[in-house]
Parts: sequence; structure tokens; C-alpha cells
Amino acid sequence: FVDVGANVGSYTLVAVAQGLTVIAVEPHFANYARLCHNLALNGWLDRALVLPAVLGDTAAVEWFHYTDLRPGTARHTVGGARKITHHRQQVVKQTLDSMAALVPPGQAIAVKIDVDGGEALVLRGGTNLLRDPRLQGIMLEMPRPAEPEIAGFLDAAGWRMAQRFDTRQGQPIPEILYGEFRR
Repeated sequence: FVDVGANVGSYTLVAVAQGLTVIAVEPHFANYARLCHNLALNGWLDRALVLPAVLGDTAAVEWFHYTDLRPGTARHTVGGARKITHHRQQVVKQTLDSMAALVPPGQAIAVKIDVDGGEALVLRGGTNLLRDPRLQGIMLEMPRPAEPEIAGFLDAAGWRMAQRFDTRQGQPIPEILYGEFRR
């Protein structure tokens, strides 16, 4: 299970509890530390590979712009000139394909991506993985305006949105939606 934008580990912890091998990617230093701490509290620190990085369409070094330094926070941005934030840090950027290369041959792969706006770039860095028969499914949070681009890109790679989640307790979720993609 590849958890891209792992934050403090909600999905990672569930996956580890289910006995899955997990690669968790989280660039925010406080979220990364809390994720490692949460795994350690459960005696599972040795059951996940936790990487302090971002994923994108190429490997590089990028600026990570913080909106908040506290653990559990989100809506940070990656790349470009200084944003209207007080803190930024250089981080390693890898690709989804490079994460998939860490999974042992023959082992099925599932991916969750929640990176607050960079989902299309993460997917573009996973073109080999999208063709890999080991990939069983993709769970994706995406900004509503990016849905046509992302769905079109995945459709061209043979993936269809099997389920769409855009309401919470009967109310529309503003700005974002979640999609589960299957072949």
C-alpha cells in the first residue's frame, strides 16, 4: 500500500493493522514525526517505510511551503517561488514509479493519493505503475476543478472511476471530491 500524503498516518495505520506492507510518503516534518510516533505507539514502526518526501512528475529538489507547522495540518504547497507562508523547506521530490519500484516483485499494489492539489503531477510520475498489472486500485482526493484532467488522464491509462464520493452526511463537500479508480 502506497500512502501518498500520509499526514499523521490514518490510512497507514489501518493498512499496517490489516497486515499490508506500507510505503508512506509525508514531507511535513511534524506530520512525519507524528506518523512515526503513531506507528511506534502501536509497535509497528518496523512495518512501514516512511519517507519525508513529496511525489511529482520528476525527481528533483523542491520547496515545500507550510501553511501551519503543527502536526495534523494540511493544505501546504509544493514548488515555485515563495508563497504567502512564513516557512518553507527544501524537500526531495520522487515519482510514484520510484515508490512502486520499492515494492517486491509479485506483490499487489494499492495507492492512496491526497496531496492537496498536486494529484495530477503525482499521477504523471506514475505512468509505468499505471500500466503495471500489480496495481489493484487507486483512491484519490482531488480538487473539483482538477477532476476532468485527472479522470481523463486515468481514463487514457485504462482506469475508470468506480466510486465517487462528493458528499459527507448528505451535504456536498466543498472544493474537493474523492474517487476510487479501478481497471
